[in-house]
Amino acid sequence: MKKLYAALSKACGGMDKIILSLSGICLGFLTVLIFVQVVCRYIFHNSLSWSEEIARYLEVWIVFLCGSYAVGHGQHVAMDLLITRVPAKIAVILSKLHACLFIVFSIFFLTYSVQFMVAERSQSMASLRWMPKNAAYLALPLCAISMLIYSLMLLCKPGEEAGAA
Repeated sequence: MKKLYAALSKACGGMDKIILSLSGICLGFLTVLIFVQVVCRYIFHNSLSWSEEIARYLEVWIVFLCGSYAVGHGQHVAMDLLITRVPAKIAVILSKLHACLFIVFSIFFLTYSVQFMVAERSQSMASLRWMPKNAAYLALPLCAISMLIYSLMLLCKPGEEAGAA
């Protein structure tokens, strides 16, 4: 189990770099895009028709990427009143149960997000007809996969470390 945890932990370290880099790139592009949109609207009195839709989908990517990152690092909003009041061994059990519930959620999320992408595969963006909507929806299954990997890592975490997460 420790070898599996070490392998998953290493994989999650690489995933952390990718997720943080992608979300940073999306945030940077979003900032530039909104700035250009404001300049075009108020200085040139002509707005970009496609900027709001792209900004919305960039926000979706940022939220889902950072949401999966938060799962792996225990940074999601949580009610930890119970875990802080119980003995350490019970806290470990509760953290393992939490990881199992996230694994189940991730599997359902992955299943339904792939079904959604398949159902919407012929749709294109409203303002950019050449770009498929699946480019935006790809954030859903990627988030589900990364949450699944993070949750598996948390499940395999050794007992003395698991209660601390």
